[in-house]
Amino acid sequence: MKIEVLYEAQLRQLAGAPSMHFEMAEDSTLLDVLRRAAEEGGSEFGAKLLSPEGGLQPGILVFIGEQAVAADAVPQQSVQDGDSILLLPPISGG
Repeated sequence: MKIEVLYEAQLRQLAGAPSMHFEMAEDSTLLDVLRRAAEEGGSEFGAKLLSPEGGLQPGILVFIGEQAVAADAVPQQSVQDGDSILLLPPISGG
């Protein structure tokens, strides 16, 4: 199945692209997609996206379409063919 992952802010800069498309197995989870994105995006991007343990970094917001996904639901959240996943890193400033 085909999945699109969209990047914002620092993730976009580190990935060098606003989005990537991945071909994933039918039984893939959201975490599988994020791990694939981390591999494809390079080491700096991967470290910003995933913790050393392989889970989502704290503060990263994840949306499938317009639906927010709670951080603790990421490992078991299923994805569907054609899903668009938005990754939004923490933004600071004032």
